[in-house]
Formats: sequence, C-alpha cells, structure tokens
Amino acid sequence: MGVPYKYRAVQANGQIIEGKIDANSKDDAISILKSRHQSPIQITEDKHSISINLPLTEKKVKVSDLATFCKQLSAMLNTGMPINRALDIQEAQTANVALRGALKSVSQSLKQGALLSKSMKEFPKVFPKILVTMVEAGEATGKLDEVLERMSLHYTKENKINNRVKGALTYPTILGVMTVGAVVVLMVFILPTFKDLFNGMNMELPLITRMVMGLSDIMQKFWYIFLAAAIGGFVSIKSYLATDRGRYNYDHFLLSSRILREPMTQIVTARFTRTMSTLMQSGISVVNALAISGETTNNVIVTKAISVASDGVKRGLTLTGELKKTGLFPQMMVSMLGIGEETGTIDELLLKTADYYDEEFDAGVSRLLSLIEPAMILIMGVVIGGVVMSVMIPMFTMSSSPDMFQ
Repeated sequence: MGVPYKYRAVQANGQIIEGKIDANSKDDAISILKSRHQSPIQITEDKHSISINLPLTEKKVKVSDLATFCKQLSAMLNTGMPINRALDIQEAQTANVALRGALKSVSQSLKQGALLSKSMKEFPKVFPKILVTMVEAGEATGKLDEVLERMSLHYTKENKINNRVKGALTYPTILGVMTVGAVVVLMVFILPTFKDLFNGMNMELPLITRMVMGLSDIMQKFWYIFLAAAIGGFVSIKSYLATDRGRYNYDHFLLSSRILREPMTQIVTARFTRTMSTLMQSGISVVNALAISGETTNNVIVTKAISVASDGVKRGLTLTGELKKTGLFPQMMVSMLGIGEETGTIDELLLKTADYYDEEFDAGVSRLLSLIEPAMILIMGVVIGGVVMSVMIPMFTMSSSPDMFQ
C-alpha cells in the first residue's frame, strides 16, 4: 500500500483540509491529491502511523469475498444509505484482512471527495480490473447498486467454477499423497525389519526383492537427499511456472492435452463469455470488454489471442470473425456470438452461452473424474502391491522349503 503521509491541502472551494494518505513516495502523494482537485500545502511522512501492510497470505482476496462485498454493498446502496456509511459497515464486517484494509483507505478517500472507482484503482490486488471498470460504469450511469448486484452474480458463478475445479483436484491429490506416504512408511519402517530374516536365508533373493531392499537402504541412509530433491523440484517447477515462458508452456499444455483440452476449453469459454456479457450489459465498449475478458480467462495464450482479435475489431472487422480465427473457442460459442451480432443481443446470448458451458464443464469434470479415479487406484495398488510382493515372495519360498535354514 505504500507509506502513510500527513497532508494539508486546499480544495477547489477554498476550504483547507487535513488528512492522511498512503503513497509510494511524496511525489505520488502530491499526484493523488492533485487528481482529487486538491492543492497540497504541506506533506510529511507520518512515522507514527501504522501503515496497513497486507500479509503475504492475505494479499489476494477470494472470489467469494468479492461476491459478498458486492452483494452487501448493492443492498445497502439500494436502501438509500450513503456510500461512506455503507463502506464503513463493510469494513467492520469483513473478515479478510486485505479487503478490510483496502476498504478503510477507500472510505477515507471518499470522505475527501474522491470517486469510488478511482479509490479502488489504488488496490489492484484487492479489486480486479473488471470490478473497477464496472463501478466506473455504475457511477457514470447512476446505477451503481444495479452494477454491484450484477457483479455479485458474476463472482458467485465464478466462485462455483473455482470450487468445482478444486473439488476435481482434491481426490486425485489425496490418493497421490496417500500412495507416496504408504511407500515411504513401507520402505523406511517396515522393510528393514525383514532385512535380518532375509540375510539368514540360504537362497538367492528374487531380483525385485533385492531392488526394493536396496532402495530401502538408500532411503534410510540418504533420506535428506530425497527430501531436498522433492523440495528442490517443487521450488524449481513453481519458479519456472512464474516465468513468461513457463506460464506459456503450461497453458499450452492445458489447451493441447488430449485429456484436459475439453474441460479447459469449456472453463475458458465460460469465463470469457460471462465477463463479456457482464461488461457489455453495463455499457462497456466491445474493445474494452475484450481486453478485460481476455485477462479473466487466466490463460496467457487465450489472452494474447483475444488481444489480437481486439485489434481486428478496432479496424472494423466483426467480433465473430476475429474470435473464430483464434481457433480456441467451440463452434457453438462462435455461432451464438454471430447470431448476437446480427440481432443486437450479444450480451444476452453470451450470458446464455456462459451458463451452457458451465453445465458442460460440470459434466466434463465428472467424466474426467470417472477415468482418473480408477486409474489412480490402479497405480496405487500396483506400487504398494509391488513393494508388498517383493517381501512376500521370499516368505512364501521359505515356508515351502523346510530345509531352508539347515
């Protein structure tokens, strides 16, 4: 959020006001005041003030928090409550630290004459671009409560998609962790108890038993290497995905994978069409709506393709034709968009398209899980079963040979 500054300034009506403001530097503080049509007289760093520093774990506000915020603020504004009072109530009731801190600063800015949308722009990690743009549209049309209600529905459906994705990943993740945990317990704690027994057997152990016992010895003696490799691998993958090339390759894999391509296309299409519909219903131009909608897909390949399509629309080409050129969206979506352009009902048809692909995504995830679950169970059984059998085979051989220890 920046450094807190105390200031004295002259408003346009000649009134002198005092207050506090958060800025990255003194020059930034002056620029913010001037943008509010206030002439600064004195600005000093407030060293005794506690700046609202957002914890790392709280810097990103959940979609569910944004849905609740929009719904409650819309309801309060609809009753005629002043926006300052509504924000103060929201601040007191919000559990999320980042959102609460941002609302406090936004409320202070409003009391000093700033617009809600302009104050929200100072917190891009808290208030997404689509929300700020919609608030600007609501302020321009005088229908801020309606716009916020629309955004509440938008974020509620977005939250539903996110929960569905998390739910789809939960079961395979649990099975994977259980498999790794079971193998570690067998290798480190169970197999060593059989070592002395096998050493006393007058027989050559099967290859699989020798391999598993050897791996068990290595894991016991050099466990820290395995741990370091696991942590290093995780950090390396995360760091690679944080790069532009890594993110591009990852998103390309999601859209080109034979197994993941269909559900990923459905979720991208649902997010894009819903965001486009929400923005256009509030009077946002097609070009601006395209830019924002592309970012909400969370896929750099789609975002770049939509940016190219936006350039084509600026040159007077049709939206349907430009999106069709990308080859990233289903034919049904493109056809619905074409009908919308011909009939002048793009926003309505895009919303219906979003609802359709939401349902298709749910069905697709269910089908994918029906394939993943038995595959994960099979892998779990093969891995753990292989370790167990490596121990049981010599045991069976020993029990069938009474002279084994003679």
